[in-house]
Amino acid sequence: MLAYLVFQAEAGALQVFGFGNAALSGGTALASFTIMALDITSGTYDDIMRAALIVLGVIVLVDLMFVFSEKQINELLVPLDQPRKAQDTLGIPERQPKQWVLTCKAIAEAQGLSEREREVFVALARGKTAQEIADRDVLSVYTVRAHIRSIYAKLDVHSKKELVEFVEARLND
Repeated sequence: MLAYLVFQAEAGALQVFGFGNAALSGGTALASFTIMALDITSGTYDDIMRAALIVLGVIVLVDLMFVFSEKQINELLVPLDQPRKAQDTLGIPERQPKQWVLTCKAIAEAQGLSEREREVFVALARGKTAQEIADRDVLSVYTVRAHIRSIYAKLDVHSKKELVEFVEARLND
């Protein structure tokens, strides 16, 4: 989970893992000391554990229902290909598209690819197979293959390897 937060928020891994591990350790220590203190005075360990689990469950439900809205949770889970708003509800700044995607879009524009061909081109340049693209875009694999043939013809390439080399050459220019 911490690695996913680093990936999505483009935050420093050391800082995120440091705070995450500190929070986990602190919570574990606090819970252990609380349970030990209650167990020493009452002697009913099982009842205390049940009550603690119920309270924690209620806290998690309240947190999910009232503290974080569905929109905020979805913003955390948005795929990297989709642009974010300039400042989302959690205060995370807008993610800029990577240079590879920008280069692919510039090539697609210059070569006159259709909107669907552009989507297929970006996915293809990232190494996706025709089946993966078809599954993602809910298309027939034959339709995707037709788009790939059209893209190859417009870019004057003959294989996925040549296509990637074409994009890399433009990226390095």
